Amino acid sequence: MGLSFAQTCVKAIADYLITAVSSDVQVLDHWPTNSDQLKVNANGRIKTISITKVGTRRRIDAVWPIDPLNMVARQNDGLWTFPVGGFIQPLQLDIWAGYDGDREDIIDQLDDALTAGIDRTIVNTIVDDPVKDGIVLALDPKNGWTGYLDCWFDEPDLIDTPQSIKQTEFRATYLGEGRGTFARVRPAPILKNATLKYAYGEQPITPPNNTPADTVTVTSGEERFGQSTLP
Repeated sequence: MGLSFAQTCVKAIADYLITAVSSDVQVLDHWPTNSDQLKVNANGRIKTISITKVGTRRRIDAVWPIDPLNMVARQNDGLWTFPVGGFIQPLQLDIWAGYDGDREDIIDQLDDALTAGIDRTIVNTIVDDPVKDGIVLALDPKNGWTGYLDCWFDEPDLIDTPQSIKQTEFRATYLGEGRGTFARVRPAPILKNATLKYAYGEQPITPPNNTPADTVTVTSGEERFGQSTLP
């Protein structure tokens, strides 16, 4: 089953956070449908992050040319990356924890993960800015879309009620948005070979001593050739 573009962006964030936070934190790319999805970790505690798309995705003007270097040639055609457009997608990130201390631990980890530079989020190399206000992620082509997502989240809103202790449910919510351009990979014809025919003047042309000529001018038709040897 394919994913919508917005859900592909959500999954990109979830996949990144799985690698960025500790292994005792569960990361979901959807809202927990029931309490069973909030798994208890090896320490007997609930520590979960969920990322969801909210609101309406808005289109923005973003046009860029098709890059022929991204084409993958096949037997009868080629796979081209076609630009589609740009967008702004509202996002929501929620923390679910059974204890206040566990919630603080996840917030501390997100303070680092959500301000990582592209040397941690895209390529493992030295960059000018090792930290960033937000993160930039590459979309996984396996989900049907290619492109990059630039997203950020506001500070967490702690949700505490008199029931939090009774229900052992301590939550926090981040609101943010993702911006980016997106494209789709689709097959299209390619030119594999071409046969060219030229018409020359009737009079034979021979460069001096049969040596390469920088420019040979044919009186009839004014055809010009560079760096060639004519018989």
